[in-house]
Amino acid sequence: MDVILSLSFLEEILLNNSLRNEKYCKLLQEEEEDYQPLSFSTIALQAVFGSILLHLTGYILYTVTSFTDNTHLHPRYTRKIREITNDNKIEVYVDTTRAINAYYAGGRKLYVTRGMISFLNNDDEVMACLLHEYGHKIKRHLLKQYLFSMGNMSVAIMIMMSVSHALTGLGLGLLTKRLLSVLFDITIGRRHEYQADAMTKKYGYDKHLIRAFLKIDKYVRERICMDMNQRQCEARIRELHRWNEHPTFIQRIRALLQSTALRFVKAFGGVLGLRL
Repeated sequence: MDVILSLSFLEEILLNNSLRNEKYCKLLQEEEEDYQPLSFSTIALQAVFGSILLHLTGYILYTVTSFTDNTHLHPRYTRKIREITNDNKIEVYVDTTRAINAYYAGGRKLYVTRGMISFLNNDDEVMACLLHEYGHKIKRHLLKQYLFSMGNMSVAIMIMMSVSHALTGLGLGLLTKRLLSVLFDITIGRRHEYQADAMTKKYGYDKHLIRAFLKIDKYVRERICMDMNQRQCEARIRELHRWNEHPTFIQRIRALLQSTALRFVKAFGGVLGLRL
């Protein structure tokens, strides 16, 4: 009797489990039948919206933190660059950091670090670096970089949303974003740098920019080329700039000199009545 009851009890449990599994499988099948994958346009719109939201958040954070930065207006440099460019809205701010740098971060402000001013120790060379940054402003390079960044992020999000496996989608999205960023830097980014360098030629400050580049290039070589011969040093510098948007200083100096030589040849040819 006990054995029969025990067997019946086990059979009932197995039967209930079987019924539950069949019901669960049926529900899964119905969900799969009802599931409609997102269309490409829907994924694209959500990706673009997500990219805009992320960039807007980043801009707000940058704006908030910039109110407490260590910068101050430099009246003399501001007055000088306004005289050179005839742009009465531009302003020059000094960043009190010791790094050797000058940069443009949007709007009407150009920045040069205290370290750059002390290192160059020459107002014309500092002004040449600021005119380079002014070139970025005039050519709207920052806007182009921002638009590319939003598009790049949108593509990455689309890939993440399109791949069913979360980790695989995340990896592919981040990898694609990185590859596109590098491609942008070594093509369009470098062209932006050459265009900004050429702006100094428009205002007659290209020779001062070349002197500044020579000083910085010498400083860089002293820092990274210790115990290296010239060939090893050149290889090391090229390696550091290989995937960077900034060409080497020697490449940029060469481009400025070639541009000057080409302009001279065209002018000389014009005097002779030649069309070059």
